[in-house]
Amino acid sequence: MAHSADQHALTLVLDPEDDLDDLRAVRQLHARPLGQIVCEPDPTCDHHDLAHHLLEALGKTPGERAHAWSRAQLLLEADQIQDLVLLRAHLLSYPALRQLADTTGQTGTRLWILCPRERPTGPIAQLLERRPHMTSTLPELLEQLSITARLHTADDDLPAAGNIDFPELHRRDRPRRSSNDLAHRLRGHDRCTVLSSYSDAHDWTTAWLEAHPDATQQQAADALWHLVAQPVTASESLVRAHAGLDALAAADCPVRSDAFDHLLLDEWGERRPSIYREEIDRAIELADRCPDLAEAGLIALSLITGCRHRIVRILAADLPHDAAGIQLTAHEPWAVPPALRRLLMPLRALAERSGPLTPLLSSLASGAHPNARTLRRVYDQNHVPDSLRVNGTRTGDDNDLTEWLARNSRDVLDRLHPARLFQH
Repeated sequence: MAHSADQHALTLVLDPEDDLDDLRAVRQLHARPLGQIVCEPDPTCDHHDLAHHLLEALGKTPGERAHAWSRAQLLLEADQIQDLVLLRAHLLSYPALRQLADTTGQTGTRLWILCPRERPTGPIAQLLERRPHMTSTLPELLEQLSITARLHTADDDLPAAGNIDFPELHRRDRPRRSSNDLAHRLRGHDRCTVLSSYSDAHDWTTAWLEAHPDATQQQAADALWHLVAQPVTASESLVRAHAGLDALAAADCPVRSDAFDHLLLDEWGERRPSIYREEIDRAIELADRCPDLAEAGLIALSLITGCRHRIVRILAADLPHDAAGIQLTAHEPWAVPPALRRLLMPLRALAERSGPLTPLLSSLASGAHPNARTLRRVYDQNHVPDSLRVNGTRTGDDNDLTEWLARNSRDVLDRLHPARLFQH
């Protein structure tokens, strides 16, 4: 008997009524940021064309026919697509259906085959004959993939963050290690605010660790990222970071006590309010509209690095397979925001085909390092604002990185990588 997980990987939905309103309802299920897409091939679609339609559903241009399927597989995995609804399945041949089922099976994507017939066509029946599958009705499909049921975010469970009036922390002669160090020289309401924020973040991290006893160091670092990125001030982000680190230490995790020493906000001062989360959301919005993988990756890397000389030298070997951090020579790794990783994973995989020392953005300049003019052209084509462009391509003072380095809470978030949080 087939395992339940195998059965759920492939579902046949028969819709003999083929109602236009139902078709519109299915099309509205397309929500790539939520992990589900709808692929609608045209009536003359063959094996190769189906890959192109899949890439279009993923928001990218088809590109070369020879690499279309492998490119689609990379994007399915990077975008963490959980459900793929295939329309007009009755028009497809068995080779096309088999290739699609193989691709979704390798990425862990559930494939919904919608057939507007009373019974499956010959190619669909041939596919189902050899694979575990389930059957479903159209109302069940619409209910299970309802967008409103998927709007829950990780931030819903986080402790409430303070506002712009959160007390600004004072610098100490010795490194900060405890809640009292963070509340140094604060009195009254300000001191209570800092200690309360610390306690809430510590309790949240402890509860998360209890709920995830088998969590990896990367998963723990990602949980801290969401906790620390929520506040609007660098001071509260730092309070939460120390509280989370202390909770990890209390759970016998091998943490580095100096993970948040020598911060840029101590050297340059704190700029308020924090804009990094808004910049991430804006970068994702722009990158998702980019039809080219390298252009989408450029927008993500621009926000992470902020420097043209660094961005053109990032190699495939500088990123792990999950794109959780960027490791440059003689530098500790920078944590890549979880939401931006799906933009870098397929770009890294494509660059690695030419070798681990291939620059990630080499395709923008036919294998060479892209220059400032090339980067500016890509930015202009995709309407990227100056705030998201790397140094050397902006319209303002291109040589001053002080503002970028001092951005509120950014330096704290950059350190939320396992190599910087834990002893190895």
